[in-house]
Amino acid sequence: MADQSQAPTRSRILSRATTLLGTLIVLAIAALAVHGATGFLSDQANAAVGPEPVPGTTVGVVQVERETSYELTRVFVGQVEPPRRVDVAFESGGTLSLVTVDEGDVVSAGDLIAELDTRVLQSEISALEASKSALIARADLARATAARQEALKERGFASLQRFDETRFDLAATEADIAQIDARITGLKVQIEKAEIRAPFAGQIGARLVDAGQTIASGQAVVSLFEEDTPEFHVGLPASLTEGLSADAPVTVKIQDQEFRATLRAFRPDVDPITRTRTALFELEAEAVPFGETGVLRLTTQVPADGFWVPLEALVE
Repeated sequence: MADQSQAPTRSRILSRATTLLGTLIVLAIAALAVHGATGFLSDQANAAVGPEPVPGTTVGVVQVERETSYELTRVFVGQVEPPRRVDVAFESGGTLSLVTVDEGDVVSAGDLIAELDTRVLQSEISALEASKSALIARADLARATAARQEALKERGFASLQRFDETRFDLAATEADIAQIDARITGLKVQIEKAEIRAPFAGQIGARLVDAGQTIASGQAVVSLFEEDTPEFHVGLPASLTEGLSADAPVTVKIQDQEFRATLRAFRPDVDPITRTRTALFELEAEAVPFGETGVLRLTTQVPADGFWVPLEALVE
């Protein structure tokens, strides 16, 4: 019984020893293979020819100087505007009887532009002048009566009451005449204002009404643009408004063309949205449409807390 139980144990020990021996043999072969491959690669690396050495390069030297500011170029978009632009209108309403201009026409200062129908005003003046004539006749009668009463009073044939009545009647009649004269003067002023004349030389823009149309007080008839040196209006930040010289010319680019411009003034107010002040430049240009957009480039010195800039390059 003892011999039969020990036989399987020896068989298992023998099997495990055989497996271990095989594993050791495989590891030994792998180690030899790795060693051989490493040696082969080392021989190949030693046999390879390396690249030619890079020749030396000469390095440039730059001399620098410390500065406290630098130049900065910025771009601002503005608009071409006329020196003056007005919407011409009548002070009082009425019916247009005449419009003498059309869009694009050139007018001189004082030229007639439009006229209202004044026939009603003329008839009122005629009625007032007729009333004035009647009052003048009445005044003449009162003046003659007062003279007679004064003569009778001096001789004791007229009462003081009657004399005073004739004098006061004459004064009242003369006051009525003065009142009619004032009304006639007012109507004549209205007739004068029934004509619109150009306040300055310029060119007609939009024509907004036609003859025969009834218009209200203050309603625009035409727009008038002054034909003088055009202006370029552009909003600039407050930091630039202080250092920008009025004598220094700048360049404005409009429709791929460059024009010289000179600063005329700054508007006193600040735009509440952009927080900029509008600069007004006189533009040395002709036949530039009003309302056209332009581009202004400004190069200014910006202060800095010290930096280095190149003065010259020293190359060996």
